[in-house]
Amino acid sequence: MAYHMRRHDRQLKTCKEINEILKKGKFVVLSLCQDNEPYIVTLSYGYDQSQNCLYLRK
Repeated sequence: MAYHMRRHDRQLKTCKEINEILKKGKFVVLSLCQDNEPYIVTLSYGYDQSQNCLYLRK
């Protein structure tokens, strides 16, 4: 299944744009599903740009 942007005006097109958002952010929301029941988990995170890595904390 291919993914297509519905709002092209909101598309992040460069790594620089993504890095800026990740550096400014404090929280990430994960959408999950267990036994066909959806749920979300909000976590705080740290971003290491040199390693291109998110560190999540509950």
